[in-house]
Amino acid sequence: MTERLAKGQNVVWAAPTCVVRVEASVPVDVSALLLGANGKVRTDSDFVFYNNPSGPGVRLGSSGDITMTLPAVQAVSVMCLVSVDPGAQPLGSHQAPRVLLSGPDQLPELEFIIAGLTTERAVLTFELYRRGHQWKVRAIGQGYSGGLAAAVADHGREVEQPPPAPVMTPPPPHLVAPAPPGTTEQERLHRLIGSIFEDAARSTAGMRSATSFANRRRDSELSEALADPSTRNTAVGAAAREQAEQRFRTLMDKAQSDHRRDVAQLLAELRDLELKLPAPMLDWTAASWQSWKPPAERNLAIRGGSLTVPEAPDLRLPLMVGVPLARPLWIDSAGALNQGNPGAPDSAAEFFIPDTPEELFSTAPSRVDPLAMARALITRILATSPTGGIKLLMADLAGRGAAAEALKPLGAVGCRVFDAPVATTPDELGVMIDDCVNFVDLGQMALQGGMPGPDAGRLLVITNFPYGLDDAQIGKLRYLVDEGVSAGLGLIVIGDHSEAQGRGPMVTSLFRSFMRLPVEPDSHLGDAWTGTTWTFTPDAGPADQQIQTTILAQISGRLR
Repeated sequence: MTERLAKGQNVVWAAPTCVVRVEASVPVDVSALLLGANGKVRTDSDFVFYNNPSGPGVRLGSSGDITMTLPAVQAVSVMCLVSVDPGAQPLGSHQAPRVLLSGPDQLPELEFIIAGLTTERAVLTFELYRRGHQWKVRAIGQGYSGGLAAAVADHGREVEQPPPAPVMTPPPPHLVAPAPPGTTEQERLHRLIGSIFEDAARSTAGMRSATSFANRRRDSELSEALADPSTRNTAVGAAAREQAEQRFRTLMDKAQSDHRRDVAQLLAELRDLELKLPAPMLDWTAASWQSWKPPAERNLAIRGGSLTVPEAPDLRLPLMVGVPLARPLWIDSAGALNQGNPGAPDSAAEFFIPDTPEELFSTAPSRVDPLAMARALITRILATSPTGGIKLLMADLAGRGAAAEALKPLGAVGCRVFDAPVATTPDELGVMIDDCVNFVDLGQMALQGGMPGPDAGRLLVITNFPYGLDDAQIGKLRYLVDEGVSAGLGLIVIGDHSEAQGRGPMVTSLFRSFMRLPVEPDSHLGDAWTGTTWTFTPDAGPADQQIQTTILAQISGRLR
């Protein structure tokens, strides 16, 4: 079975070879960059494309496939690209490219659908990179409006390209190409959050490794001191045991001192960073929430909760979730599960964090109200957009619409956000899902025709998922999960997977597509850099609910 990766997700690649194949609705060029430790190509032979079809361990086939023989690859990482000619319509004007990775058996093992493209003419698809003795694969999805030349120049090489042919149909005058990905201030700050998370993970892993080594060394030295019966209960034996303990304390003092120094530095970086981040990325106690106004431009991410480790409880790292939602959010109303891992999140956020954490479950002593958690996440997502930039749709079949009470005053007359009745019956939910499918279809048609997309995004919230949904509607939700982000549609569900296990593989597969956010504050996640386990604390909203109510009133357009 082919595993679908989300943007930013990474997995281990164990096979000795890797074949990259691109499926696109228009002619595209596939190429590869062999990068050193500095993220740059070293020589011209490290750029594999149609005029240079082979490099060390990497070959471009006549059919456009990239084949990598990993034992022969000398680079630190291999970046695969897909591009169109400079004069061609951008990739966002066509169906989203599908990139497949296969092993020696030629059967696709991984796929990445690069959705949400607009003016890009080149996109980084997959990166294969070394981690110790392993190779790993990361889904990138970073695009370049400047095409292949801009992408290659960003990695240390210039490419001569003919001037683009004139385009017969110019874009509408109000369309302005965005800055290349990674160049805006928000994107820079987002990367810094990821760097802080990675540094914290490595420092914590180093602390745990040093502790393990110190314990093993002490145990070995104590065993050696006690092995000789003639000195076991003598002053010589006591001195040997004391020396073992002293060496243990010295090692531990050094490890703890290094870790405390790292944590202090990271805390200082976080405090400085929080002065520059927009409110949706911050804790509710941040001063910027008190003075929040609808932004002039869309924010890139929200804070979905906090991550901590026992060694540094004061270091509360934000779990960032990118907006629009590249992957739907699942508020797991059951809390900790003991039946496997049906919905591990892919990343800390598209998180927002560069690599995706793998989720582990544990029992927790208390839980957050799922509706309070939904209210906090919805408020944050709506707060990323100018007023009216996101329309909210909600289905609450089991509660007969009572869930909407948690979102007052969005339901008030004249609201510019919550302007559709809450679906309270299966038929009403079916109509709402059909409307969302039409919204995505029209958005994709507009993009393919070079026209602007919808004026406002959509956020669909379904409580008690999958109660009241038949198989046909589940299939339509699968379409919204796969294609919705291209039109700006996001999805949040509240549900208990254990209650839906009898619904069959379609529902189970859908659950696996979600980023699971448990209501239990002690569910654990493992980062992708070191495997360090982190305690996830969900966001239940501010202690003073009036703050959130005031923000919702501003979002609704009722309070200016």
